[in-house]
Amino acid sequence: GRTLAAIGLVLGPLLFFFDTLIDPAWAEDNAEYLAEVAGNKGAYVTAEVASTFGALIFIPGTIGVMRLMRGRRVTLGQFAAGIVTVGLIGLTASFAFSIIDLAMADFENRGVMVDLRAELEDSRAYNAYWLIFFSAGTVLGLILLALALLRRRIVPVWSPILLVVGSALWQVGGGERLLTALSSLILAAALAPLAARIWVLSDDDWERWEIPLERQAGGPPAAR
Repeated sequence: GRTLAAIGLVLGPLLFFFDTLIDPAWAEDNAEYLAEVAGNKGAYVTAEVASTFGALIFIPGTIGVMRLMRGRRVTLGQFAAGIVTVGLIGLTASFAFSIIDLAMADFENRGVMVDLRAELEDSRAYNAYWLIFFSAGTVLGLILLALALLRRRIVPVWSPILLVVGSALWQVGGGERLLTALSSLILAAALAPLAARIWVLSDDDWERWEIPLERQAGGPPAAR
């Protein structure tokens, strides 16, 4: 579990980056978007599988953070990592939207599918899904995790700062390919020190009820 958690914290964002690189469909116009999907089905499916697997492998990482930051009571780090975990679990279901887009792109009457996709994007259920699992779950959870890391000082101070920057870019990036790719790389870099802390722990420390996390040199004592 410890090894998988450390790997997942970095591999998850890197798979998101890979998804961004190869995904052929980025047009804002629905007709152009479905045309991009139809013209590059192999790359589209590969990208969506990579994104889904990225979310799945990220989940053991956030669960590992919950274990790493446990204390006598529920800590901010545990709470934040729990929110991110729920968000990532929800995001794995976005693969279903990709299957729908693929089916729409293959439909003979493309115009009808363009209108249907526009209605789907405007629906309350669709927007609520992204608001709950992406914005309020994954992004907000990562920002709260950054605050917890600043309090505990168990990683260099640049790590939580990058985590906030990467999360914010991920939120505002939306359909912007460059911003989305950049946010994924920043998240991977931001979480690397946390993954390293988990990686170097001994099995005995990992199994303890409260893991002894020494503060960074020159920082204040770790907050409980």
